[in-house]
Amino acid sequence: MKDKSGKELPEARGGEEKPEAGDIDVSSSPFLGKLSNFWYYHKWKVVIGAAALILISVMCLQTCRNAKEDITVMAAGPNYLSRTEVDRAGEVLSSLMPFDFSGDGEKNASLAQLHIYSDEQAKERIERLGSDSFDAKFNLDERRNFDNIILTGEYTVWIVDPWLYGRVSESGGWRKLADVLGSVPSNAYSDEAVLLRETALFAADPELFAGYPDDTLVCLRTKSLIGRKRSEESYKQAEAFFAALVSPADVPETPATETAS
Repeated sequence: MKDKSGKELPEARGGEEKPEAGDIDVSSSPFLGKLSNFWYYHKWKVVIGAAALILISVMCLQTCRNAKEDITVMAAGPNYLSRTEVDRAGEVLSSLMPFDFSGDGEKNASLAQLHIYSDEQAKERIERLGSDSFDAKFNLDERRNFDNIILTGEYTVWIVDPWLYGRVSESGGWRKLADVLGSVPSNAYSDEAVLLRETALFAADPELFAGYPDDTLVCLRTKSLIGRKRSEESYKQAEAFFAALVSPADVPETPATETAS
């Protein structure tokens, strides 16, 4: 049967209509049929596999990026920098490196963080901001991470809160300043630690580090005998970097004010 224009109507072709543009007629292609059948039974495997591939790619990219870093400073305490501030800290640290440690033509240092409160600091935070502002389990996990990292000696240069400094100092975990610098500098907190606020590191960007408590310290970890072993060369690089960071900040002298007669 045809219409007035002479076009054959569907009924004349057995009542079947041709698929609209964009539709896939799997019956006309064995390949498309097999593909449709495979997707029907295995689509979730494909989705999960694709997600895993993306995750692995991101992790590989991050690993490659980290591989370019010459040295990482670990900060541990109640203060915590944002992602943008961490990136800025990396720039500041890199600018203070005495030389290119890896020999790739770039000075590249970074900052890692452990967000930890002492019992007293946690109590003060809860009293000030409420119990919802403090995650006790997370804080305990970070304390354990701190102890494990100190034990393995994964990081050598540290920015620490005084109570964390004390936990390591008791076991002789910090280097003596005189052994590294030749003498105890004027900005020393003890014979093992220097006050952050009186260092070249703080002076390089006071606004960035302004949130750290006044008694925040910079220390150098002794070489660990277990876990990750550092080569003599890399440890000497860490010593040189530490010396550059903790050198006393240049504070301009305030001119004497003349007394009005």
